[in-house]
Amino acid sequence: MAGLAASFGRGAMTNHFCDFKNADVILTIGSNNAENHPVTMAWVQEARAKGGKYIVVDPRFTRSASLADVYAPLRSGTDISFFGGLMNYIIEKELWQKEYVTNYTTATFLVNPEYKFTDTDGLFSGWDDTKSSYDNATWKYQVEKEEPWDTSATGPYAWTKAPGVPAFTPLVNKVAKKDPTMQDPNCVWQLTKKHYARYTPEMVERVTGVPVEQFLAVCEAVTANSGRERTTAWVYSVGWTHHSTGVQYIRGSA
Repeated sequence: MAGLAASFGRGAMTNHFCDFKNADVILTIGSNNAENHPVTMAWVQEARAKGGKYIVVDPRFTRSASLADVYAPLRSGTDISFFGGLMNYIIEKELWQKEYVTNYTTATFLVNPEYKFTDTDGLFSGWDDTKSSYDNATWKYQVEKEEPWDTSATGPYAWTKAPGVPAFTPLVNKVAKKDPTMQDPNCVWQLTKKHYARYTPEMVERVTGVPVEQFLAVCEAVTANSGRERTTAWVYSVGWTHHSTGVQYIRGSA
């Protein structure tokens, strides 16, 4: 998917507020911009005047929600399941941007065959019950080859021998094994598909409380307006950035 992302409050921001007017869909989740950032609503309304759709996903029926074309009430703290459902929808409907995913992400990389995730307990391999923490030794990529740093006079790491640079042992770059076809069961893409397959609309409704019909309406709007010619803006704020799993939320939306 392609799209804009903006955050208000004490978080980060990737676009000017006025850029909202260029969005075909504006999805507010983690923010209540009508009340907390009312000036931004002028640009939201400009987008709507041009045919854009305003969607609000929030546990509360806020003033932002009252202005929305689609309001999806979800239980607090269930955003990850909401995104899991959206990812599963994109994968199942073959709506992902294949050129980008194949060439510019780790989707083709092969993961250690000992890496596991079980639906029964929701735990990844390496979980230690006594320490309540993970040993992530099995989470690494398979290594195709190792390439020592080229520190020769014309090499990319010649700077390591420049005057004033403290002496240290140059590292070794590990090149991951890849499957360009993304059919190997241990490649990132196949593991991703397997992981998100259980996030059905029914499961999303059960966990988040968002009715299947409303959830699918959000999925359809977002995916129909993501690409080279159309775009979706994500509006998030401290409802995400200050959440204990905020990093996962924001990376999930990206």
